[in-house]
Amino acid sequence: MSCKIIGHRGSPKVELENTYESFLVAANLDIFGIETDFTELNDKSLLIFHDDTLTRLAGIEKNVRELTKDNFKDVILKLENFEKEYHICDIISYLEICKKFEKTPVIDLKWGFSEQSVEYMVNLLKEMEMLEKTIVICYTKETVYYIAENHKDLKLQYLVGSLFSEEVVNDCLRLNIGIDLRHDLVTKELVDLFHEHNLEVNCWTVDNDEDIQRVKDLGVDYITTNYPNKK
Repeated sequence: MSCKIIGHRGSPKVELENTYESFLVAANLDIFGIETDFTELNDKSLLIFHDDTLTRLAGIEKNVRELTKDNFKDVILKLENFEKEYHICDIISYLEICKKFEKTPVIDLKWGFSEQSVEYMVNLLKEMEMLEKTIVICYTKETVYYIAENHKDLKLQYLVGSLFSEEVVNDCLRLNIGIDLRHDLVTKELVDLFHEHNLEVNCWTVDNDEDIQRVKDLGVDYITTNYPNKK
């Protein structure tokens, strides 16, 4: 079985994470997919951003959800190890890159999503003919349940780390969805269990060669990494 490589927030060691530039670098690599984070803003629009505040990437003490679809482009992003300045990427541009370069969008729904925003995303994916080519990952139980019960044609993975439990595994099996878990939690028994039910296992964020080889040997279906150029 071939393990598929997913670029975590694009290619964040080359260009700033979750930016157009980072997605473009990842799109030009021989990899399966490009992961990113969708955040629901207070005005119910969607934006690509991982953190809940702008502090780390913009030096602004402000909650990301206070941005709007009209003012997010004014935010300047910059980190010490990148010389240039960046802007927040909009979700349409991200999806267009994935479509053009034939990469699978892997979308992490952050901080809980309203049903309204889930429906907006699903309709957008349908309009762009990307619904069947997309993987959605999410750690919010209510959102996972809603998608699993209402959009069975959308590939879904329950995203877990510190909250990993037998209940989560049972939920995945009951809902017939995959799992995306922190790489140190992956075991051969878990991978075999999911494969017995024809379900897939993704793991994050796998960056060093030893860990990459270990999870490959365990039989995972996907590896999400900050170094998507590694095989």
